[in-house]
Amino acid sequence: MVLLYTITHPSRIHDIKFFFSEGKDSKTELLMVAAEDKKVSIYELPKDNEGDPTIVAYLSGHSNRYASDIQLFDLF
Repeated sequence: MVLLYTITHPSRIHDIKFFFSEGKDSKTELLMVAAEDKKVSIYELPKDNEGDPTIVAYLSGHSNRYASDIQLFDLF
């Protein structure tokens, strides 16, 4: 095994998932991070294994409910 990336997330991480998205002409590798900041942060991993992962999107829950940190999530 070889370490390819490290990330510095602003809050404590509870769960991570890798997601591969294949388009017509490209393949994108994403890292989804659930943490105490009450959202899932989506990092895009560099295609050439050089450089740092960058946050491309966030997923957040309902704003009208009790907000707690995200402990676990799943992809279907």
